[in-house]
Formats: sequence, structure tokens, C-alpha cells
Amino acid sequence: MAGADRGRDRFERIVQRGGHPGHREHDRPRNAFRGAEHHLRAERKLGRVRLLPGPSHRGYGGRDVRSPRGAVCHRDPRPRAGGRDCRRRPGADPMSWKRPAYAVLGFAAAGLAIAVVVTQHASWWQLVVFAIAPDITLLFGFRPGLARGQLDPRAVPFYNAVHRFWAPAVLIVIALVLHGEAWTAAGLAWCAHIAFDRALGFGLRTPEGFQRE
Repeated sequence: MAGADRGRDRFERIVQRGGHPGHREHDRPRNAFRGAEHHLRAERKLGRVRLLPGPSHRGYGGRDVRSPRGAVCHRDPRPRAGGRDCRRRPGADPMSWKRPAYAVLGFAAAGLAIAVVVTQHASWWQLVVFAIAPDITLLFGFRPGLARGQLDPRAVPFYNAVHRFWAPAVLIVIALVLHGEAWTAAGLAWCAHIAFDRALGFGLRTPEGFQRE
């Protein structure tokens, strides 16, 4: 009887502390069983992406991504200490400085072309023709059935050829050697045309006829 009483008292104390120890394992949250070993296996499987506890444990819905150099990049929109922000900043876009540079080049080339014609008393028609001639290829590149902004693929090689800086550069060198001031101005006007196109966002075309990125 004494042994039975001691067993009953022990059972009552266990119930008062929260139930049988074996039963309390079922009351734990499911996430409690996901320990460091689980995260290590997932990290090895996914490579650089490291699985961390969910939003309920972290207090927000962000995700950390490990960069190739080992730094942890925070994808949460709110900045946090202890990591590197991987969001692209507007100042990192190379086009933010290329377009103004092309505009400056265009004005410089146009000013030099006019100065050559005025100071050397050269003819004007070469300057005017070569200032607009590169876009003549557009007249033969548009036809029905093309997408908006698309150039006929057959006209792309000619368009790209006359919208590269090496072509007017060759003309300027030949004109300087032969002392052809009017053709020097024509080459400068051609350079100005290309530079202004790039400043406005019109560059070379893809083989399909669309603007390159």
C-alpha cells in the first residue's frame, strides 16, 4: 500500500507540473524541431541562400541572401544594421552620366563644324547633308507589320554602320590629309548627329530591329 501511495503521489505531481514528459513533446511548436542541422542541410542544398526563421520569429517578412563574397544582403525594404543593402541605387546606372556626356560631345562637334565652315569659307551643303543623312536609313526600315519602334531587320546593318563613330572619324582624317575643309565639317556634323542620338537614348539596333539596352 505504501508503494502504491508513493506512485500515486508521483503521478499527481507530474500532472500538476504540466502533464507527462512524453506528452509535452507533442505540445511543442513544429518549428522547434527545425534546428541548426536542418538549416545547415538546406544551406548546402541551395548554395548561397541561407534559410532563416520565419517572420514570426524575426518580427518582419524580410529575407537574407548570402552574396558571392560572403556578405549577408538584406532584402527587407527597411534598412538594418549588420548587413549590406543589395538594392540598386539610381546613381549606379551608367546611363545617368553617358547621356549628358554624349550631349556635350554633340554640341562640341556641331560647334567645330560651324567654326570650320565660317573660318575657312567652306561650302555649307556637306555639313547640312551629313547632319541628316544617317537617318535616311530609317525611311527604308519602316514597313507595315512591324512592332512599334522596330526597324526592318534588313535595314539594321546599314543603320548600325552609319551610326558608329568610326565612320565619320575616318572621313575627318581623310579630309584633314587632303585639306578638304568642307568635308572636315561634314564629318564633324556626322559625329554631332550620332552623339545627339545617343544623348536622346537612340543607339544601335539589335538584329531584330529593336533598340539595344
